[in-house]
Amino acid sequence: SQFLAKVLKGADEAVQEKFYRNMSKRAAEMLKEDIEFIGPIREKDRDEARMKIVATIKALDEKGEIVISRNTEEDYIE
Repeated sequence: SQFLAKVLKGADEAVQEKFYRNMSKRAAEMLKEDIEFIGPIREKDRDEARMKIVATIKALDEKGEIVISRNTEEDYIE
């Protein structure tokens, strides 16, 4: 997705790897290509994409379509 590519552009490699590990190999490769070819993006555009993804996650949580497990070290989405 374009939003995810914008969010991960310039993100720490460890963060990117968390996403890739939870995707199919083909989807991860497509996302890597999107990130590579997206070119420079404004920080404002990346932040807007990040907010849209967070809003989607919150909406899915409220609907009960996903469960966000929380512990003291790290949040998980199931």
